[in-house]
Amino acid sequence: MDEKHSHKYFGRTDVEAGHSHNIEGISRPGSPGEHSHTHEIAVTTSFNNGHAHRFNIETGEAIPYIKGHIHKYKGKTSLNGKEPHRHTVYGRIYKKD
Repeated sequence: MDEKHSHKYFGRTDVEAGHSHNIEGISRPGSPGEHSHTHEIAVTTSFNNGHAHRFNIETGEAIPYIKGHIHKYKGKTSLNGKEPHRHTVYGRIYKKD
């Protein structure tokens, strides 16, 4: 599997301080991992409730899945907002091989 590909991703944060944020983007090209490869996801969330958050994590390694593979990701956003708070972001990204 060529690790130098990227993945499109989209999702939503959990609800904190009465609201959530959307995320959408394209991962950075893959980097070698212990068993396969990982990707970096760096994004600014949607602007909701007067602010946005930054989110920067490394995905888990590739998991074979229906003629392709997925990567799972989970992490916390930056601390922002009128009432300072963080959101949890989690999901999976898929790539057909």
